[in-house]
Amino acid sequence: MHALHEAWRVLTPKGILIDLRPYNVDAPLEVSSKGMVESAGLVDTSMDSALDEAADKAVCTLLREGMIRELRSEYFDQSYYWTSIKGMLADIDERWKDDVVIPQVVLRRATLLYKKQPGRARLRLRFHTKLFVYEKL
Repeated sequence: MHALHEAWRVLTPKGILIDLRPYNVDAPLEVSSKGMVESAGLVDTSMDSALDEAADKAVCTLLREGMIRELRSEYFDQSYYWTSIKGMLADIDERWKDDVVIPQVVLRRATLLYKKQPGRARLRLRFHTKLFVYEKL
């Protein structure tokens, strides 16, 4: 909450505050090739759920106190693509080491689907993402 109050403090009047973050606990891992998409299963992204709840609570407090007003809210899918299992695992380890968990059953299925696809198969991890725009009052 302190960080959000500080962000509000440094905003100019009518300044814009943007809340952009993944908004789910399970993200589908898919394998695509030549227009076909097959699901390998769901990846657990719930590690940040406590932080998400705290951020939502802080924003609600600012709204309730009349410090900001909501201008826009939108949800959309944001996808990440890889051309290999190895590359995907390395990237996830580098970017989201403690935030994204691929269950072994999902990784095995993704590997099988990837290997059976002819040509240039790609892996896709799809996050449901929220975008909220607020204005300082």
